[in-house]
Amino acid sequence: GILKSAQSLIGKLSGERDRWQNQVAELQAGLEKIPLNALLAAGCITYLGGFAEDEREAKLKEWNQMGHLGEFDFVKFMSKESEILQFKADGLPGDILSIQNALIIQNPTQTPFIIDPNTQATKWLRKELGKSTSVEVVMQQEQRFVNAL
Repeated sequence: GILKSAQSLIGKLSGERDRWQNQVAELQAGLEKIPLNALLAAGCITYLGGFAEDEREAKLKEWNQMGHLGEFDFVKFMSKESEILQFKADGLPGDILSIQNALIIQNPTQTPFIIDPNTQATKWLRKELGKSTSVEVVMQQEQRFVNAL
């Protein structure tokens, strides 16, 4: 009875030990990738904002092959799931391009120039930026457009 229970417990704990060792190895591999992932994220923010979705994917694939990283996921690296859910709650569409754009806008190297014919980004930006500062939206057809820029 007791001996069998003890052996069963030891067997279960050794399985748990293996799982923990695997998890430590995964975390260690992830830590080793952080510098290259940060470089790729900086490249996305700096260079890919003006590219279409398919062009971004092609450029990221090219960069991944150069760094031998496997698959770099810009959205996962730059955000938490709770942030993405908040984006959606604030009116941002849930597609990958919109989420990438939101992350690029939140981490700019320069003041972003946003072309938004559907006004989806504008609605989201008003909510997002309006939390901490006043927001001025200027339409292209307004006379003050050039002065506002």
